Amino acid sequence: MGNKTKVGQVFQELCWQLGQILNMSPEDVSASSLFVTLIPPNERRRIWEELRQSGVALPELRLANPVLFLTALTVLLPVTVWAILSKNGFAFLCLLELFWIAGKLTRPWAIFPPIGCETVQEAVLANTPFHQKDYHAGLGRRKISPQKSGGSFLNAWEFHSGILPTTPRLRTFVVEIGK
Repeated sequence: MGNKTKVGQVFQELCWQLGQILNMSPEDVSASSLFVTLIPPNERRRIWEELRQSGVALPELRLANPVLFLTALTVLLPVTVWAILSKNGFAFLCLLELFWIAGKLTRPWAIFPPIGCETVQEAVLANTPFHQKDYHAGLGRRKISPQKSGGSFLNAWEFHSGILPTTPRLRTFVVEIGK
């Protein structure tokens, strides 16, 4: 029997796609699974792109903080100092272009999922479309008594969706579609 909630359907689809690409069982993928542990670093860019091409809306991978820091120190800091010391407005325009070029040149080293898309749960929530009118009408959420939900709407939503939060904050994305 298939899952009837939108979140559950997107979760099952993403697990299936991950299972196909990674040659693993979709049951081995949980909502709290981190992409950095599921996908090997040397394959991450390729697999991330395959997921994006299959229709999963994933943001660009990000650089590791040390790579970003090193790029800023070696490329952008000297040009910024030169632009300030020379008091040349053209140098500031060059800085913008250099920042863009440095971003393009360091893309191959970007292998980390961005903040907000680090777990399967976060990717599922980002890819679950909710009609604004359905959200306001209460569709997609089940009314659970306060005793079962712990008195919180978020606890009730978590219980209904079957996805347990991996962080104290639960991100829900409500996308306005075709108003």
